[in-house]
Amino acid sequence: MQIHMMFLRKLVRTGSLLFFLTLLLIFSCVTASCFAADTVTSAKKVFRAGTGICDVSPTEFPVPINGLFQLRYYDKLHDPLNVRAIAIDDGTTQFVFATVDTCFFLEPFANEIKRMVHEKTNFPIDRISISATHTHFTPTIPFGPRTSAESKYTWKVIDGGAQAIIMAIKNLQPAKVGWAIGREPRHVFCRRVLMQPGTAKSPNHAFTGSRGDVAQMNPGRSSNNVMPTGIPDQNVYVLACTTLDGKPLAVLANYSTHYAGGVTDISADYFGVFARRMGELLNAPKGFLAVMTNGTSGDANSSNFFDPKQKKADLDIVGDDVAQAALKAYKTIEFKDWLPVTACQEKLTLAVRRSTPEQVELAKAWLKEVKEKNKPFSLDDSYARRTIRLSTAEPTRTIILQTIRIGDLGICTYPGEVFSFTGHDLRAYSPFKTTFVISHANGNNGYLPTAEQFYLGGYTTWRGTSAFEETAEPKIRAQFLEMLNKIAK
Repeated sequence: MQIHMMFLRKLVRTGSLLFFLTLLLIFSCVTASCFAADTVTSAKKVFRAGTGICDVSPTEFPVPINGLFQLRYYDKLHDPLNVRAIAIDDGTTQFVFATVDTCFFLEPFANEIKRMVHEKTNFPIDRISISATHTHFTPTIPFGPRTSAESKYTWKVIDGGAQAIIMAIKNLQPAKVGWAIGREPRHVFCRRVLMQPGTAKSPNHAFTGSRGDVAQMNPGRSSNNVMPTGIPDQNVYVLACTTLDGKPLAVLANYSTHYAGGVTDISADYFGVFARRMGELLNAPKGFLAVMTNGTSGDANSSNFFDPKQKKADLDIVGDDVAQAALKAYKTIEFKDWLPVTACQEKLTLAVRRSTPEQVELAKAWLKEVKEKNKPFSLDDSYARRTIRLSTAEPTRTIILQTIRIGDLGICTYPGEVFSFTGHDLRAYSPFKTTFVISHANGNNGYLPTAEQFYLGGYTTWRGTSAFEETAEPKIRAQFLEMLNKIAK
C-alpha cells in the first residue's frame, strides 16, 4: 500500500496522473464498446426458418391433364396436390423456396403469386423462387382472367401459392440450419440414347427444325441403342432446418429424375411421396415440411434402357428410396446456429426459335390432309401445330435467373428443363463447396439442352419443345457462374 501511494504521489508531481487516468478511461470505453458490438453482432446472427403449405387439389371433375402430347381427362384424385413453401432468414436476407405440384407453368403465373405476396407482406419479389415439381399427372394451369372458366383451377393454385408463402413468412422462428448430400443411383438414368444410324424416330424435320436425329428419348430396350448421351446426377441434396432444441422443422431436397409414374389418376408423383415419407422417417412434429425439387432431369428418368432385367419403379418406390437416402444424409448434418444467406436475381434476353413461312405452309397442308382423311394422331400433327404457333412468336424472350447462397451451399434456379451436363459444369466451376440446380423455376421455357446436343437431335432439342436459340444454354450457364461468384464475395 505504501508503495502504491508513493507511486501515485510521484505521478501527481510529474503531472502524469491525468495521462494515466485518461488512458484508463479510454481502455474502459473501448472494452465496453467492443463488448457491446459483440453483443449486437451476436444478436443479429440469428437464423430463422418457417414453413407453409396449402392443398390445391382439384374438387371439380373431370379435369384436363398435362404431361403427354394428347389431352387427357382424369376424374379421380390419387393423392393430394400442394403448394409448399420454406422461408429462411439470416437476419439480413430473407428468401422463400416454393414448389407447386404441377407439370409446368408460365412466368405470369409465378409473377402473380409473387405480386400478391408482396402486396400483403411487403416481402421482396426478387427473393421468392417458385418452381414446378414437374409431375405429369396434374391439371393444366392456363393463365387467364379469373372470369375465364378454363383458368378457374389456375386461380385456385395462385391463391393457394400466395397463402403458403405468406404462411411460411409469418411462421419464421429461430432455427438451426445445415446441409448434406445423399446418393440414390437406382432411379436416375439417361433417357436420351444415341441410336444406330437411321433408327431414331422423329417427325418431319420441317416441323421440328432438326438437322437430322441420331438421338432418341425413351427408345425402349432395343438392340439399336448405342450409348447414353449424358451422365445423370445421382445425388440427393438436402438442406435442412431444425428448431433450436433440435426438432425437425424443414427439409428442402433436390433429385434429378424426371418423374416416376405408375398411376392413372391425379397425383403429385414421387415428389409428394417424398414429402410424406420424410416426415414419417424423422418422426417430425406438427409444422414440419419436406419439399422435393426437380433437379437436372431434362435428360434423365428412372428407366435404364440398357438393362433388360430392370423393373420400372413407381412413385411409391422412388419416393421412399429417395427419402431413405435423404434421411441418411440428414443424420450427418452438423447443424449451425447461423449461416449467411445471400441472393441475386438477374434477367437475360434470348432469341426464340421461330418457324419460317415455308415451314408454316407445309404444316398447314399436313394438318389439312390429316383432317380430310381422318388420320390417327401422330407426332407430326403436334409439331405441325407448334410450327404454326411459333411463326408469330416474339423474336426474343427475357427470363429470370436466381442464385442463392446458404453458407457454403450454392443454389441456381433455372426457368426450364435442364440437362445433367449443366449441373456437372456448374458444380465444377462454382465457388461453393456444393451447388445444385432447381429446374422449372419462375416459368417454363421448355428444354435447355447444351449446344452440342442439337447436333444429335431428338425430342428435347426440337423447335416447339426447346424454345431458345441453340447457344442459349451456355449463355445462361455463364451468367449463373458470374452470379454465383458475385454472391460468394
